[in-house]
Amino acid sequence: MAGVAPDPRDDRRVVDRLPADLADQVAAAADRATGDEAEIRVDDPRDKAASLIQEQQSDVDGVMQGPPLSTAPISGAQARGAIVGAIGFGAIGLVIGLLIGLIPMFDLPLGARMGVWALVCTMGASASGFVFGGGREPELEGALRDTTGDVSVAVVSDAPQDRSRALAIMEEADLEVARRAKELAKQDQAQDSIAPDVDDEG
Repeated sequence: MAGVAPDPRDDRRVVDRLPADLADQVAAAADRATGDEAEIRVDDPRDKAASLIQEQQSDVDGVMQGPPLSTAPISGAQARGAIVGAIGFGAIGLVIGLLIGLIPMFDLPLGARMGVWALVCTMGASASGFVFGGGREPELEGALRDTTGDVSVAVVSDAPQDRSRALAIMEEADLEVARRAKELAKQDQAQDSIAPDVDDEG
């Protein structure tokens, strides 16, 4: 999801990247909410670079790096999913390991068998949960989607109130993008297109 903020090189402009249908809706809403002097642009070449920079900055802001979870950069959604996945899968692995340990084998005493199998299954399941949860949670939170079809939408105005209203409208549109992506993830549909809902079209 693209972040929304004034472009640092033009403090009179707020810019965002959105699916085309939402960009048009934002432009229409901004036209109604701002003054006559405000300039509203959709898919304008002057805003392309600024919207891409803002989108990349938003992605960077949502990334954390370093131990204890990983030495590689991971997003907040990845971290949350990895922790929950590791704990959840690990608990299941522990139970399975204890049950396997009840089976007589290798002439080991019951306590040793249960301890060994509990350790092995817990570690293996936790690792699997870490990977699965870290990959799945960003999808469920609407953080993963193909943005190649997005277009820029910008509002340029000398009036702070116009920029504030445009900013609020764009933030609402970003929430709608995330909601659509979440729905696709829950239905296990491809994230390559965030099509509008039928109700939204009506």
